[in-house]
This record gives sequence, C-alpha cells and structure tokens, in this order.
Amino acid sequence: MHLKSPGSRTSICILVAVFVLTAAFGTWWLLNRTADEPFHRGHPLRYWVRQYEAATDAGPYMPFRLSRESAAAVREIGANAVPTMLQWMTRPEKGLNARIVAWANDDRIPFLARRLMVSVYPKSYRPDLAILAFRVLGSDAQCAVPSLQQMLHAPDNARWAVMALCAVGPEGAAALSEEFPKIEEGTLRANIINQLEHGMTSGLEPHCASFLARRLDEDSHAAVRMSAARMLGRLTNAATVAVPALTKALQDRDGGVRFTVSTSLGQFGSSATSAIVPLQGALNDANPQVRLDATRALRSIQGREGTTDEGLQ
Repeated sequence: MHLKSPGSRTSICILVAVFVLTAAFGTWWLLNRTADEPFHRGHPLRYWVRQYEAATDAGPYMPFRLSRESAAAVREIGANAVPTMLQWMTRPEKGLNARIVAWANDDRIPFLARRLMVSVYPKSYRPDLAILAFRVLGSDAQCAVPSLQQMLHAPDNARWAVMALCAVGPEGAAALSEEFPKIEEGTLRANIINQLEHGMTSGLEPHCASFLARRLDEDSHAAVRMSAARMLGRLTNAATVAVPALTKALQDRDGGVRFTVSTSLGQFGSSATSAIVPLQGALNDANPQVRLDATRALRSIQGREGTTDEGLQ
C-alpha cells in the first residue's frame, strides 16, 4: 500500500487551512458589507471616507477631516451616500457584531483587548466615518434628518445622531430642537446635550443657544438643566441669548443647577454685566457652592480680584 509522504500531508493541511480561512473571511465580508453602497470612479464610498487627515479645526472629539480628493468624491456621490451613512451609524443589536461592539466600548476590558476588538469591528458599523461624510455633505444630507431624529431615542445611537444633525447645519439643529422634548428618559436628554460639545460646528451657536435656553427654562429633569447651563457657558459668542437665560436660572429650585449657572455666567466676562445684581443676590444662597461660584463669577465679570466674600461662611 502506497503511503503519502509527510510533505504531501503538510501541503494538504495548508491548503485546507487556506480554504477555511478564505471561506471564513468571505462569509464575514458578505455578512457585514453595506448593502447598495454607492461607488465613485470605481471605488465604494467606504474607500473614499477612509482617506482622512488630522485637522486642528475639526474639534477635539474627532479632530479629522476628509482629504481634498475624498471630500470631492463624497460631494459627487451626494445624497446617494446617505442610506449607507445611516447604516454605518446604527449599532448592531444582536449577534457577534453586537458583542464585538459592546466589548470594544467596555471600560472593564483591558485597553489592548479593546483595541483588538476595534480592529475587527463589523464593516456595517462605522459611525466615525459616517460623521466625516456628514460634515462634507452638510445641508445636502437633509434627507437624513427624519432617520437621525429617530436615532436620538436610542442611547447607543444618540451621540452619533447629535453629531450628524449638527453637521447638517441649521436644519439639523432645528430638527434636534423639535425632537428633543419627545425623548422620555431624562438621563438620555442630558447626554444628548453633552454631546453638543463634540458636534457643534461653526455658525450653529445662535441656534444651539436658543435650544439650550429653552431646555434650561422648561425641562423637568435637573441633570438636563445642569447640562444646558454648562453648555450655554461655552457659547460666549451668543451672549445676547445665553446671559438672560442663565440669569433667570439663578432662581432654579435645584442647587446643582444654580452653581452651574453661576459658573457659566462667569465665562462671559464683561458681556454678563446685566447679571451682576442677581449674582450679588446669589451670595446669600443656602447652598455654599452657589455662593462660592457666584463670587467667582462676579470677579470675572467685574474684571477684578477683590469681590467680597460675604455669604461664603
């Protein structure tokens, strides 16, 4: 009986291993590819949005922008790219893909293990790439607004939806303001406001200031009002809207909101002179943190270090 040589058996094992790996990779690609992904000049949308570069003016949270050639390609694709971008932003809910995403975002898992999970992220979930494309398309992506509004109700998708709506421009900011009161969970509403810090683009300050002023005045959840007050303090270019809203909120029933309001007023410096008298009244607040922050705000607004410490005892 003729026996196969060890070399032949090794070759067969290698061929089988290559076949299995190729089949596994192909199955993974088919399961995770984005359906109907648009092409431009022979390359899919994914190819173009992966060509990004560092940009200091793009924001601290995502300090990147598409290269000039890639941005031009995305503009050429236009609104046809929106369905794919929305699919990239939708977090998997079940199966292996969902587990990989969950592990990659779990702080209890060692950093190197989480980086490994990111390296095998499902192709169908790339919200960061979607945001880069939204920033390029701007108002040309208005057709995505209804879907983004619905994403605001899902905690796992809300932060990306906020960034995308801000990238769309004033229309997106108006849609966020319209949908926000319909979100039932107070903690989610507060988190959405916190995400504005990462998504806000140039020119949106007046729109966001009006939205935050209403939330500070009307929302029933203290964490939401506190987040709105903190964010208003960052909109120093919108003092005409922010300062009156913050000044009124010095009378808020929650002490945490009041000291956040005091801190935010101090960010406006001399632009908040109309708040001096209400802040002086806050020096008698029952909450010692409010009294301390009111004193600091007065020092900042009046441009001096000698504001009285009365009421800090």
